Amino acid sequence: MSSNHSADYDVIAVGAGFAGISLSYHLREAGFNVKVFDRANDVGGTWAWNKYPGAATDSESYYYCFSFSKEVMQEWSWSKRYSGWEETQNYLKFVMDKFSLWPMFQLSTEVESAEFDNETGLWNVRTQGGETHTAKYFISAMGMISQPVLPNIPGQDRFAGPIFHSSRWPEGLDVAGKRVGIIGAGATTVQMLPEVAKTAAQVTVFQRTPNFVLPAMQKDMTPEWEKEIKDNYDEIIAKARNHMFGMAFEQPPGRNAVDTPPEEVQRIFEEHWNGSFRWVFETFDDLLGSAEANQMASDFITSKIAEKVDDPELVELLTPKGYPLFAKRPPLDHGYYEAFNRDNVKLVDI
Repeated sequence: MSSNHSADYDVIAVGAGFAGISLSYHLREAGFNVKVFDRANDVGGTWAWNKYPGAATDSESYYYCFSFSKEVMQEWSWSKRYSGWEETQNYLKFVMDKFSLWPMFQLSTEVESAEFDNETGLWNVRTQGGETHTAKYFISAMGMISQPVLPNIPGQDRFAGPIFHSSRWPEGLDVAGKRVGIIGAGATTVQMLPEVAKTAAQVTVFQRTPNFVLPAMQKDMTPEWEKEIKDNYDEIIAKARNHMFGMAFEQPPGRNAVDTPPEEVQRIFEEHWNGSFRWVFETFDDLLGSAEANQMASDFITSKIAEKVDDPELVELLTPKGYPLFAKRPPLDHGYYEAFNRDNVKLVDI
């Protein structure tokens, strides 16, 4: 619908993460007047909130980035295979500075409502602070995990210590010498536990469902590796664009686990056990489509738990059961299983 009414902006968007930054750049390049709101006090989206110890990407940093500027891809240097939250946020600020995107962003501003007016053909966007702005187009770039959910646990009001969601980790919090309880055994705990356990007096993990956990095999970015990446960025980005999940992996290998001798399946699994989700996508074509092949992969992953965890009872508790590999996204391991060998770490299976 075209409108004869004047709008404050061509486009209003909510969310200052990867999506909000990308759309601000591209829409401005196309000649649109853009405003982006975010309730956080900094850009980054999930990386403006998730600042708990160990928070990091589970996609390799060198393609967990924008591809619209080859100049940025050559100028920016990643320090590790998987960047931590701070480095990722610094990268986003670098992009904001590089292309002078800051004037389009209004931070520490929560959007309360966005309603389309059929008479004017414009969106009326109201902030929690009482501001009202109009736009021809409204875009939600908030992602799926912007709002934490705290469980209502009976008796928590009697707990004397601090209670908080991991995505709202208090700035400056030091857990050294403290007793820490972590509720949940998902990706956040897999990243957080090894770091918290280093200094806490005791860490108790309350687990409902154990996860399939793949190795991250974190490593530093060497000058030689960085040069190889930057010399081949076109090919790397092409791989990511052609992959079903946007990851710069090789194409499916053209072989099925169910048609391969068992000893060869094990050899290939072991050969590719070198970090990231590549293990799933570069070994066999049928791991996600065949129940039999999926079980082979699941058995291999769970066999690795016993290689890292000393206590057989803990191995049993940490072994996923009753659901297939990739029924949910597996976390990447930065020392998660080894943390359970520490005297100050306890697992409570609920």
